[in-house]
Amino acid sequence: MNSPSQFAVKCLMAELNLPTEKEKSDDTECWLCGGSIKKGTGWKLKAAISSTFTNHNQSKAPHSTAVCPECVFFNGVETWKQYVQSLGTTKLKTSKVTAWRSYSHVFSKAVHCCPTRAEWRDIILDPPAPPFIFVVAVSSQKHLIFRSKISYSRDRFHVKFEEDDFYIRREMFAEILEKFEIFYNLGFSKASILSGNYNQAQILKVGLKIWKEHEEIFKIWRAEQLETLRLVEFCAQKEENADKK
Repeated sequence: MNSPSQFAVKCLMAELNLPTEKEKSDDTECWLCGGSIKKGTGWKLKAAISSTFTNHNQSKAPHSTAVCPECVFFNGVETWKQYVQSLGTTKLKTSKVTAWRSYSHVFSKAVHCCPTRAEWRDIILDPPAPPFIFVVAVSSQKHLIFRSKISYSRDRFHVKFEEDDFYIRREMFAEILEKFEIFYNLGFSKASILSGNYNQAQILKVGLKIWKEHEEIFKIWRAEQLETLRLVEFCAQKEENADKK
């Protein structure tokens, strides 16, 4: 079985580090991602996973004693540093603690990028050709790649959004985004639109009738499309000079 970690490494066309004789396990299933491992290429669990790793309860094959080279690759700070250096000029950063978990990711055939919030907006509206993986890191502290899912459609796809998994319909996302940005550009905060807790002074400034027309729609979406609405809230953008209109 090709796991998300294994698919992502193929998209990067990255070279993998294989274990030494002392470090290798003969198990053929990855403890972390659940993917298949060619016998003799898996790392022993203790050699691959540090004592500070906090996602033990997220392992896909807890009965296994092996970790695939792909998961070892994405758990490493050094592999991230080498990858960023291979890109040359880039906005991606490296440090003693910066790693793959520090960024959001899009993986598709021979393509990888680490989108900003604004870039996520356009990517979700116009996804790459499938298959692909979307990983949205909010805290930049959690290992999410091995917990993501591979998507096979541009119209209905998975998004790993921090701890949550969203199944997004692109048409619905576009509809909610359009209305959200109109509301946002009227001067309401993202948090208020998502929660329904508005600043009363802003309601009076915009006008009760206009606010109510928008709020009636969002009241339904909070009840029926909350996951999509959360993703919209994350990446919606305000027009330049919108507050001056």
